[in-house]
Order: sequence, then C-alpha cells, then structure tokens
Amino acid sequence: MAASIHSSIGQSSTLVGLETESLSMAAIPEPALTKASKVEHHQSAPPPLPEKDTMPPKKEARLQLPWITMSNNMFFSSDYYEPRLFNAWRRRNGFSKPVHILTIISMTIWFILTIGYFGYISFFIPLGLRIVSYIAAGALTAIQGFFMWTTMLIDPQDAAVTHAHTPRNIDYVKVSGIPVIDQETQMCGICNVKVDHDTKHCKPCNKCVSGYDHHCGYLNTCIGRRNYFPFCICLILAGVVSAFYGAVAFWGFSWYFNSRDAFDATVAYMFNLSTNDAPRQDVVLTGILVYGCLAIFSSVSVVNLLCFHSKLWILGLTTLRYLEAREAIRYGSEPNPYDPRPIPEISVSKKVKERLVRPSSDLARESTPMV
Repeated sequence: MAASIHSSIGQSSTLVGLETESLSMAAIPEPALTKASKVEHHQSAPPPLPEKDTMPPKKEARLQLPWITMSNNMFFSSDYYEPRLFNAWRRRNGFSKPVHILTIISMTIWFILTIGYFGYISFFIPLGLRIVSYIAAGALTAIQGFFMWTTMLIDPQDAAVTHAHTPRNIDYVKVSGIPVIDQETQMCGICNVKVDHDTKHCKPCNKCVSGYDHHCGYLNTCIGRRNYFPFCICLILAGVVSAFYGAVAFWGFSWYFNSRDAFDATVAYMFNLSTNDAPRQDVVLTGILVYGCLAIFSSVSVVNLLCFHSKLWILGLTTLRYLEAREAIRYGSEPNPYDPRPIPEISVSKKVKERLVRPSSDLARESTPMV
C-alpha cells in the first residue's frame, strides 16, 4: 500500500515537472530565439505562388499553304481550307506561295536556254559575229527577263478594292463553278466591294482583278489590265529569243554532217576534248539536238500564244470575255441579263470587215442631205 502511494506520488511529480518545463519554454520571449533559427524558419516557408490559368493558351490558327502546287483545283471551293483562314489571304504577286509547278518548269527552261547559249551554243557562231550575237542576244534576253519579272511583280488587284480599305468577308464559302462576284449587284463576296463587269475574282489568287484576262500558271500570277502590256512584250521577246537560240543550235548541229572537222574542233574547244574523241562528241551532238528541240518547242508555244492574243487585240476582247462569248454562241446560252454588254463578235474576218465597212457607211449617211 505504501509502495503504491509512493509510485503515484512519483508519477505526479514527473507530470508536474513536464508541465513546468513546457510552461517555461512557452514563457521564453520571442527575442530570446536565436537569429539563425529565425533565418531557418523564414527560408523553410515557401513563397506564395501566383495564380495561373490551368488551361494552356490556345495557339492562333494559321493558314498552311504548300510551297509548290501541282494544280489550282484546291482553290476553286472551300473544301480544302478553312474559309476564315483562306479568305483573309490573297496572293500579292507571282512570287507568293504556293508556286505552281508550271512556273518552276518555265523558269528552269528559261535558265537552261540562256546559260546553254552563252556557255556552249554560241561557239558555233564565227568569232567576228559572236561578239555581236552576245550583245544582241544578251540585250534581248535581259529585256525579256525584265518584262517577265515586271509581269510577276505587279499586283493586278482592282484599284477599287485597293482604295476601298474594306475588311474582307472571311466567312464567305466558295463553291466550285459559282463566281464570287454577284452577277446582279456586282458585289464581291470576299472583297466586299462593288466592281465593274470586266473585273473577276480570281480564286487561286483570292482577289479581284480588273480587266481580268486569265490566270497564268507559267508566271504564277493573274494577267489583268495593269500587267497585260508587259506580259505581251515578254511573249514577243521570248518567242524571238527562243527561236534565235534554236536556230543557232541547229546550225551547229548541221556542222556534224556538213563540216565535220569544224564541228570536232569547236566541240573540242568548248569541252577541252580531243578531236579524235568520237564517243564524247556524239554525246555533245545529242545534247545540242535536245537543246535545239527545247528552244524551238518553246518558241512555237510562245508564238502560238502570241498569235491568240493578237487575235484578241483585233477583237478588242480579253481571254475570259472571248471564252464566254464563244460558249454563248456555240451552245446558244443566254447572256447575263444583268450585264449591259452584248455578246461580242469573235470572228476576226467579220470584225475587220465591220471596222472597214462601218466608217464608209457612216460617212455616206452623214453626206445624205436632209429632206
């Protein structure tokens, strides 16, 4: 009994001692804490983090156009690209992407013909005339290149659209076969500007072109009123220069059969070969033949196109207007009731006869006395 009482008293003393110690620790004032403990306490507490949006920011959608395209069919409707993205874009000039594969082919042929002539083919011209040919062909090639780049750099967009500064209708949905410009109101559904009847909204370029003639895949731009003149000058010079290159090439090709010694000496001089190296000379002969055919083919193609535009010049029409009139005459389709212009004459002979006969009849009518 005495032992249990003694044990209880001991436990009570222990509890009282612990309480006294805890009270004494709690009674220590704050300045009594060491400076190191304050620093440690301050560093252990992490700084408050700023509130952030848990959702990642949305990336702005951008129009992804290819650098090279094989066809313009993707531009005729809104099935390939989001209308709100594509309608905000327009082609500035012929150097804007996407570049048509025909443009790359035409530029490649132009460089091949130019470098091939001045580097190799011109050696078949006698030395006295060679310098003259360098000057003449070089000047024509430079001028033709200047008008070609000018045609591509000019923006043929309708001046009414440029000066209007009207926001584009990015919600317009294109349908293949249906023009963007309303035939009744002449209001462009994308450019949001009222335009003339000779203006067309080119879907591959996605802009209104005044005096629209056609979209040239070989120059990757529209041909309209603003760049039609440099386009025609480019055609004339391209036809002349290509024909000259081809003529010189076939002139050198004929040396192989008519003046074999002169041909062998010229080829040996051009490529630093031996005059007895017949296999390599045959390869050079084949290259000259291919070059000549390429030059003549280019010249014939350009001259054919130039003849067509000469016909259009006599008729006073654009390519688009001519094709529309031909379709209306061939199939008997009704003209646009909202277009005040009549169906034009597309026969050159009738047009020339009309121009020759009309002045004399008008003169006779004017000379008839009034009764």
